[in-house]
Amino acid sequence: MRGRYFVLLCALAFVGCAYQLVHKGRINQSQVRAVKQGIQHTRQLSFKTDVPLLLESPAEARKILSEELSRKISDEEFRNEGAGGALVGLYPQGIDLKAANLKLLEDQVAAFYDGDEKIMVLLSGGTDAGLWFGLAQFIGQRDAVGQMVLAHELTHALQDQHFDLERKLDQLKEDDDRTLALSAVAEGDATLAGFDYVAGGLDPATVDKLVSDLSALPSEFVKDTPDIAPGVSEPVIFEYTAGAKFVAQALRRGGWSAVDAIYAKPPQSTRQVMHPSLYFEHFTSPVEVAFRCFDEPFDGWRKVEDDTLGEFLLQVLLKIHLKRQSEAELLAGYWRGDHMAILRKNSATAVAWLLVLESGYAADRFYSAYQEIAASLPEGLGVRRVERKGNSVLIVAGEAAPENRRIADCVWRTATVHALAPAAPTPMPVRAPSPTHHHAVFSVRPSMTSSHAEAADGWAVGTSR
Repeated sequence: MRGRYFVLLCALAFVGCAYQLVHKGRINQSQVRAVKQGIQHTRQLSFKTDVPLLLESPAEARKILSEELSRKISDEEFRNEGAGGALVGLYPQGIDLKAANLKLLEDQVAAFYDGDEKIMVLLSGGTDAGLWFGLAQFIGQRDAVGQMVLAHELTHALQDQHFDLERKLDQLKEDDDRTLALSAVAEGDATLAGFDYVAGGLDPATVDKLVSDLSALPSEFVKDTPDIAPGVSEPVIFEYTAGAKFVAQALRRGGWSAVDAIYAKPPQSTRQVMHPSLYFEHFTSPVEVAFRCFDEPFDGWRKVEDDTLGEFLLQVLLKIHLKRQSEAELLAGYWRGDHMAILRKNSATAVAWLLVLESGYAADRFYSAYQEIAASLPEGLGVRRVERKGNSVLIVAGEAAPENRRIADCVWRTATVHALAPAAPTPMPVRAPSPTHHHAVFSVRPSMTSSHAEAADGWAVGTSR
């Protein structure tokens, strides 16, 4: 449940490095000009306007990031999203979501592109870049990590200038799933472009190696951020790892022009990013889930946030609580759509969350697993109802005890499920690498006995505490 936070985070490189671009507190403008010129050639896009670079101390950069977050997301919105995520098990109880996000940025950011001010900020000093040095080494450019980071961030500026990335992300501010999917495209694009620049061209085998080596990122990232909740850190990892894998598919099919085409018709869910064939081969949209209960105050409850978590954030939640990671991946893979409303009544918070799964069988398995999760959550949280009807599961959580039955009835009564069916992306034929071009063009169930009694109307209802 990260919402508008991605408007900022999509433009960050979360690595530290000792910049060759900075010497004695001054930016090496000659090297900067070289990187700017080179990334335009690599990415096959030209800057429409210049991107100024500022050098700031870590303390000043933290201040800029804090102010930027406050402009993007109010303290109340952070509290609502943190409380709602904790109620369903995505975040730990009592999380300060704003503080967790700021700590992640402060610990990991070495440079960022400010999409509002249209400037690049470099941090003076720096720390070891860890995994990124290793990735640079395999292409023989271990000493070029600073240039790689700058090329990465300049790619975000090109994305913003050519594809209106900031506006697109802002339009998705109440859909975490689609926001994360588009952010993954942006980060995968920038990651591959940065490596392409320092390598002087990437052939398909090198891209495959890079994507494979990025699989080490989760363990490196967790080691560096042990105090950050998985619900905050895992989506960041996803942007770089799954994003690079997804964008690599487009490169293989049609080079950088095929990557450009993604921004015109971006993936509509993290499910498509996680399973690229659902985008590139047989375009499969999620279903749009909605309910109208809370357009007006309901029994004193008012809606303060709408959201869609999607397959990836659902997988993160399940992995936090289930012992077997394979089970979490299987259950999350049943996701086809969801909608969550975060509610407030005075100081109390509640959540109504409706998920649509692949089938009745899938809903039954998810229902049973989530019942166990609900029972294990701290007493202060409280999932009050878990209900199943057909291939859908409804979760009502929080402090709505007297009203939770009426909330559930209203959700079921007003729920609608529609298939999203935009025009599929134009098929992109695989093109063989050109031997004369400096930057290569790229040609990747058993039955189950139900543990509950199902009512005649198809409902399966459980309560917790």
